[in-house]
Amino acid sequence: MVRRMMQVAVATAVTSLPMVALADRPELEHGALYGISCDDGSLVRYDLFDAGTDNIGKVRLSNGKVLTGIRAAAYRQGYRTMIAFWSDPASGQSYAVKVDLSTGESELCPTPLVTGDFTGATAVRVPNASGNGNSWSVFALMQAAGVPTGAGVDGKININPSNSADNEFQVDFAAGTTLTLADGTVVTSLSRDDLKDNAVLDSDGVAFSGSVSRVRVKPKGNSNDNVMTLDGDDYELSNSETYEFEGTMQVTIWNDHLKNGMAMGKWWMTLEATDGVTINGEGGAPGTTNKLVRVDPEGGTTTPVMTLDGEYESLAGTEGGTVFYVTKGNTLYKIDTDAGTITAIGPINPGSEAMEMFGDKLFAYDDGVNRVRPINAGNGAWTGDGYSVNLDGMGSLIYVDPVYDPMKFDKRLSLD
Repeated sequence: MVRRMMQVAVATAVTSLPMVALADRPELEHGALYGISCDDGSLVRYDLFDAGTDNIGKVRLSNGKVLTGIRAAAYRQGYRTMIAFWSDPASGQSYAVKVDLSTGESELCPTPLVTGDFTGATAVRVPNASGNGNSWSVFALMQAAGVPTGAGVDGKININPSNSADNEFQVDFAAGTTLTLADGTVVTSLSRDDLKDNAVLDSDGVAFSGSVSRVRVKPKGNSNDNVMTLDGDDYELSNSETYEFEGTMQVTIWNDHLKNGMAMGKWWMTLEATDGVTINGEGGAPGTTNKLVRVDPEGGTTTPVMTLDGEYESLAGTEGGTVFYVTKGNTLYKIDTDAGTITAIGPINPGSEAMEMFGDKLFAYDDGVNRVRPINAGNGAWTGDGYSVNLDGMGSLIYVDPVYDPMKFDKRLSLD
């Protein structure tokens, strides 16, 4: 099924309102959903009590530009605006956007958060650093393209000796750089076969040290073997991925064990670049890192919480900010940031791109019947009929407590 994705952002409870079960507060079923159409930027509100939809308007900037393609949003209770995440198609950079829930008028936060995209977001209450009370924080699933700037790239990689055409190690030297091999051949690039059969090693096992323009390498070994930083942050390398680094770099290639002048150990490479270097993944697709991050929309910063092993969607969080639920395909997963684990819970059929906690229960959008339904967080099974929301292709789901719905009690919301 081709989906018309609908991004929904909704509030939960005010900071002073405790998390409670739906059974203890049946009026929670009278709340509202707010949504942004991924296709055309329409902002809508669905009232669970009246079972009606209000078309508020387009998510638009002051210059009239309508923002489309929004896949993630979150709401911090007490604010007039939701935080949406929009990727500029021209630059590929993603920004936090403050969207007025009553009008759709939006303000682009000036500092881009990442070159890449956001695939889910939620706002939950977490303990304050002082230890006194809780406050709202925005968490998001961030897919960052591997395009460093500023501090560039720095790292060490254990080279996989694969001779596959797609994975074989290859280094292209910068203009004017050459190397003389053991058989006297002068080359402007170095391959896996050159290292294996024709390298000239110094007393430290170094086969090459100099300026290069491109590296293709597949890592091997464990995480302690391969260390890479991207703009000063850890950049996780996967042994199942072949990477291409393109740009001006200083590279040293060496073998860690010599016997009678012959390479008998593992081949290694160090790579350093102070300018931007593009990192491409296997098959030429942009290399990406997927992380759960904590977002400061006003400051334009993200703080890594946990590195993920792939692209996940539909983020829902629990109070405290340590347990989250996500989907990947037709499977429900649980993220435990304290334990650093991602656990497959069970199949969710069909898959859902929209989840949130209502009170203390997990709800998800069932695209097959166009309803928001309760889901068992222990096995992924639907546990009830839920609500016929009539919002086709919902992309993210967040709940607004009826007492603090900004369309009903706008004067209560003092924060922008």
